Amino acid sequence: MRLGSIACAVALALSFAAKWARAQDYPPGQPTAPDTGRAFAIAPASSVSDSTYGIAHGGGSIAIANVCFSGGLASFTLEINITPWTARRSEGVFCAEITVERLSDGCWTGDVEGYSGVYGVNVNSGTPPGGGWSWSKSCQNVAPGTQFRAFGYCYMYNQGGGAQGEYALYSWMGPVTVQAPVPMTPPSSADSAATYGLGWTPAVSGGEGTGVFEYCVVGQTNFESISTPWIPPAAGVYSFCVGQMPDGTNTGNVVDPRLGEMEVNPVSYQLTVNPAQLAMPTSANATIAAGQSWTPIYYGGMPGAGPFVFAVVGQTNFGTSPTSLTGSWTPFAAGDYLFCVGQQAGSSNYSGNVTDPNIGPMAVNPTRYTLTVNPVNPPAVTISPSSASVAVGDSVAFTAGNGLNGYVWSVSPAGPAGISGNGASQTFTFTASGNYTVSVYSPAGGSYMRSNTASALVSSNLPQYTLTTAAVGNGSVTAGGTYPANTILLLSATPGADATFAGWTGSLSSQSNPLSVTLTGDLMLYGNFDSRQSQMITFVPPTKANYPGPPIILTATATSGLPVAFTILNGPASLDGSLLCLTGAGPVSVQASQAGDALWLPAASVTGTINAGVPSSIARIRFHSAGRDATRSVPGPGSGASSLWTDPTGLQASPWPSFAFPNAADPGAPNSNLPAVPPAPSLSP
Repeated sequence: MRLGSIACAVALALSFAAKWARAQDYPPGQPTAPDTGRAFAIAPASSVSDSTYGIAHGGGSIAIANVCFSGGLASFTLEINITPWTARRSEGVFCAEITVERLSDGCWTGDVEGYSGVYGVNVNSGTPPGGGWSWSKSCQNVAPGTQFRAFGYCYMYNQGGGAQGEYALYSWMGPVTVQAPVPMTPPSSADSAATYGLGWTPAVSGGEGTGVFEYCVVGQTNFESISTPWIPPAAGVYSFCVGQMPDGTNTGNVVDPRLGEMEVNPVSYQLTVNPAQLAMPTSANATIAAGQSWTPIYYGGMPGAGPFVFAVVGQTNFGTSPTSLTGSWTPFAAGDYLFCVGQQAGSSNYSGNVTDPNIGPMAVNPTRYTLTVNPVNPPAVTISPSSASVAVGDSVAFTAGNGLNGYVWSVSPAGPAGISGNGASQTFTFTASGNYTVSVYSPAGGSYMRSNTASALVSSNLPQYTLTTAAVGNGSVTAGGTYPANTILLLSATPGADATFAGWTGSLSSQSNPLSVTLTGDLMLYGNFDSRQSQMITFVPPTKANYPGPPIILTATATSGLPVAFTILNGPASLDGSLLCLTGAGPVSVQASQAGDALWLPAASVTGTINAGVPSSIARIRFHSAGRDATRSVPGPGSGASSLWTDPTGLQASPWPSFAFPNAADPGAPNSNLPAVPPAPSLSP
């Protein structure tokens, strides 16, 4: 809605405070009720309130919120809220309309946006309508000093459309003014100190308005709110600066790419991050056995710092490198020892209560703990090798194990040279023939008793003999070598594919495999192998047999002369060696095979088939007509008719002669012109 010049002058004279004022100076934006289209009577709010309907006036507001500036222009949200009038003695509908206007060229113009809506309520019950209307609009790039106001009216009419009237109340809210931004005063801080591993934020003061204070650690962080602590990654000296976000009424001096416009103090302050004080670790008393490697148990300390270390009073120091965490101590004497524990700083980020000359700063717990070392029996000493046979002048190297206090070596009888010190290894040279005993033990010391004595037997002056082997043919034999006299060896001969072992020749002859030999001198042995020959099977069984009938004797030969075995592959029969017994009619498949032996390869199997059939007992044949079925009749018990062939020409098979009269006889006439019936055994099935 655009107002006249008089309305403009009146509006400019009013207070800039946002309000809802009763005013009967301005007409409503529409003359009729939106639902019925009926004209409603305009009356002062006071007269309406005192009239029949008892309407009570509500309230409203207009405000500018969420203001921010860019390039001197404001962006914000224009918000309007209206509380409607209430009625007590009528059933009706409330309707509201709002027109927002802006001051342009000295006059109010309604070019912002309008809003209207209907709010219904049954007021006969005496229940206030409640609720209200809210409207907001985002405004961009508005010059400071621009004013806004809202003109609205609220009316009520009777839902029944009665003549008792429809009344309206109308008034305006505002104006409100877009304030110009105020340059900010930069906030300030001071040099500060922090501790490695702990969060830190600067103390910030001054500034302008209610905007959030921000800080930035140079080279480490972006600008962050002072409510977000920064944890320094290392001890040292850092630079930081502080700033403040505008609160909508002011403007800053820089534009942060992430946060936008803000006021930053160009002064750089210093942050000193001090090393964190190491917490002293603790341990506990311990008990071990003498000779056992030991490392104390550590509790507490500070994660991320250097390794834990320990020192046994009067025995060890705290170590010589940062890897002392994996170090251990092995006590060899029983007794009680005192020890203490600590933790190395590991880096400049931590500080301790002492500085060790070897491993630097560390936190040492002054508490002394006790390590109790109990005595133990020594383990059994071992010697290797446990025996040896050598020629005169040869040497043997022996190694002892499990000694805790060194070793004492001896040779009996005396003579061989080589004892040197008490180490775990000794080499003895046997310069004369004979049998010797080499002994070693670990002496008593500390908490250990003298150990057992371990011994090794050595025989010298035994000759060495050479065994040479070779394979002749397709096969392999045990390899030869050089061995002491009287050595017993077991030789094996392994034939290759399609070969057999034929025996040993050379220094001795034997068919044994494997062969045991005792070396009393040099031997030369040959393992001989022969190739196996191929063979064939001849197997021709009968093709036909009667069932029931006598057993069939199967015969087959192999070119090797070896016996041939028979196997029934399928069919109604049983087999006992070479005797085949039929158990029913039908084809019987029999396989002949020969597996071979040391001289002959397996033969290829041969399969034959015997057809077992029931002998025919045809007595006579009757033809009913040409091309029809022929039937047979078997006299005696069990006789009957069954189909044989459909074509009489199929009967012309041996031993039947040709029919003299191929034409069929009269079906009702007696049999005639038939050849004589041959004997049953010679009939073909």
